Parts: sequence; structure tokens; C-alpha cells
Amino acid sequence: MASDSASPSEEQIALISGAIRGIPDFPKPGILFWDVTTLLLNPEAFRCCIDLLAARYAGKSIGVVAGALLCVREGRRVTTTRQGHAMRLQSAHCNG
Repeated sequence: MASDSASPSEEQIALISGAIRGIPDFPKPGILFWDVTTLLLNPEAFRCCIDLLAARYAGKSIGVVAGALLCVREGRRVTTTRQGHAMRLQSAHCNG
């Protein structure tokens, strides 16, 4: 279910929304916790999310986690870099 544009279709929104579980009153009353693990367990919906990310951020700098997902989608190896001594991951690069 790849998207040719960065704007998701109603079908894609419904697929993704239906795969995310809402847990009311967690961790305390009045909070609605959105559990994305159910999305990760739904290959079709998760693939749709990755395809939408790829379309929206093609050619742009994005975060490490999203970058790693897009690398995997393209069948490429993920490498990371660190900045200074902070030991924080700063970027993910896709290598052929």
C-alpha cells in the first residue's frame, strides 16, 4: 500500500488508526495512552506508515529511528555517527 504522495489517503489513515490501541485511564485517570505496539504487530499497517514516512521525507534530513526504518525499507545497511563526547546518536545513514 505505497503512497505516491506525502498526503495519506483516507484508507491509509483508517488502516493506521485502526491498528493503534487506545488505553483509557493509563497511566492514571483522565489520560488516554496510545499503544503503538499493536501497530508494530500489524505488518500491513506498519508498512503503510513506513511508506508514508518515505514519501513525506524523501531527500530530507530526519531522525535516527525514522532514518533507520527508511534504510531498512530500501534494503540498505544502517550506520550511525556520534557528535563529540556526548555519545548521542546524531544521524543514521543508508549505505548501499
